[in-house]
Amino acid sequence: MRKRFFLFMFPAVLALAAVSCAPGSSVGSAAGPAPVTSMDVLAPRVGEAIDVPLRYDGEIADPIADAVLHVTVTPPRNDMHIRRFEGFFDGAGTWKARFVPDRPGVWAVDLRLEHAGRTVAEKRASLDCKSAHDKGFLRISRVNPYRFVWDDGTPFYPVGIQPGGQKTPGLDGPVDRTWRSVPFRHYLDEFQGKANLFRIQLGQGTGAGCAQQVLKVDEDGKSFYDFDEARSLDVALRDLRAHGFAVILIPFQDMSLWGHSKGAFGHNRDLAGWKNIRSPIAQKEVKQYLRYLVARYAAYTDIWEIFNEDSFTPDEWLREMAALISAHDPYAHIVTTNYERPSEPWCRVVCVHEYMWMPADEVDAHLCKELLRFKSFGKPVLYTEFGNQNPLSNKDPVKWRVAVWTAFMNEAGILFWHMGGRFFPETTEHRGGNANAYLGPEARSFFKIFLEFVADVPVSLRPAMIGYGEKGDEFYRYALSNGKLTLLYMNNHGNHGNPAKGTIYVWTGPGTFNVKWIDPATGDTVKTEQITAKNGNMCVFKTPEFTEDLAARMDRVD
Repeated sequence: MRKRFFLFMFPAVLALAAVSCAPGSSVGSAAGPAPVTSMDVLAPRVGEAIDVPLRYDGEIADPIADAVLHVTVTPPRNDMHIRRFEGFFDGAGTWKARFVPDRPGVWAVDLRLEHAGRTVAEKRASLDCKSAHDKGFLRISRVNPYRFVWDDGTPFYPVGIQPGGQKTPGLDGPVDRTWRSVPFRHYLDEFQGKANLFRIQLGQGTGAGCAQQVLKVDEDGKSFYDFDEARSLDVALRDLRAHGFAVILIPFQDMSLWGHSKGAFGHNRDLAGWKNIRSPIAQKEVKQYLRYLVARYAAYTDIWEIFNEDSFTPDEWLREMAALISAHDPYAHIVTTNYERPSEPWCRVVCVHEYMWMPADEVDAHLCKELLRFKSFGKPVLYTEFGNQNPLSNKDPVKWRVAVWTAFMNEAGILFWHMGGRFFPETTEHRGGNANAYLGPEARSFFKIFLEFVADVPVSLRPAMIGYGEKGDEFYRYALSNGKLTLLYMNNHGNHGNPAKGTIYVWTGPGTFNVKWIDPATGDTVKTEQITAKNGNMCVFKTPEFTEDLAARMDRVD
């Protein structure tokens, strides 16, 4: 019978760490980090999460509550910052410290297990870290406050997905009552190069919204950490990194706006219990849970999105919990929540949800109106759920394409709630729930074209003046420019299917530009030409004819 460690016994102690691996796995393989050798000398690569285990078989009534693994990591050079954080308990007398080295050289890792006020076990490991190209974690750009970059400075333009459960996600399902699911790695293979951001919800005692449960509730109503479930999430997060995805991890699948539900800490609208920052539950069980997540998963997380669709939690609760996450996260990951709290300083990203009611040719106008409001806070804007409303179909690839391009041209990003196990046709009947996006082969091909188009685009591009359309060419125009590079996008608003063309007036600054027009649906080059700004800082020229949307890249050549 599996031993359980109950939440009601926990004080606020816990740890930070890394991912476990199966004995015999190879260094840097997709199977996971290398196992620790008997000599405690490890050879990870830069950017590879490594686990250093510590075994202690002495009696501890509740290993999570009654013991703390203190971790000290000393970098290769003395002038670098020594990192101190906590490790996590992984069941069966094993604690682990998880760490991601960010440069080559020999790192020293010291582990000290404390129980009842005394040290009961110690260990030292040496990380002989090999050089490798690694982009690091996501950050908010210092050049453009609305954009993301990796640690190495590479720009990141989000095209995100969240499937209905990451263990066996739905993919390319039929138009009937059956549901097609695939293994997780197969799913990631299909989306590699076509999406780059992945969102995971944790359920703390509830599986609502397809949430994965590391913290569960047994038949007697007692809470416990399921280490098998925690290890399965380790594997999923390793696979995501191997496929090049950034990760959003949500500690609380809440949905308090939409109704009552009960989890490990109590009801999701309980402002006297766990959502009262002064309550014992908030100060002990909730804080311990967050520390455990940081300890175990920070090595694979880029953004902590504290809640999903919460409308009841007080600001003071969120402030304190956000501060706790930041204090225990050695990688200083971005913290946010949903529903958005954009005026709060700790909330670094404005996270929006929307399920659209309009057709594909009108979605850009609606997004522009919404983004104007959200960008007023001076922070990145990211739709962390996006799809259709019922009774529309969940298969709407042109809408998804227009939304991704429009968001990018307005310095924002889109993440789709992807329910690809079944294609829901449009109906006059209400099906219940939303028509979450069906991202089939066609949509994935559109995303691939977009990501290839923006692959080398610097974050220094900002919205540029573009306008002066003529009567009869009333397509919507968008431009980004830094004077050396200008990008254009047009959507034939309200008129898909009917040919459009017109005159472009775009503020590029002076110079001559090579212009390459592409079809966002196929990636094909529609036309190339050379344009000189003969009107001071303005280029004036004609578009090729198009029916849905059109994009262009203008590179300055003088």
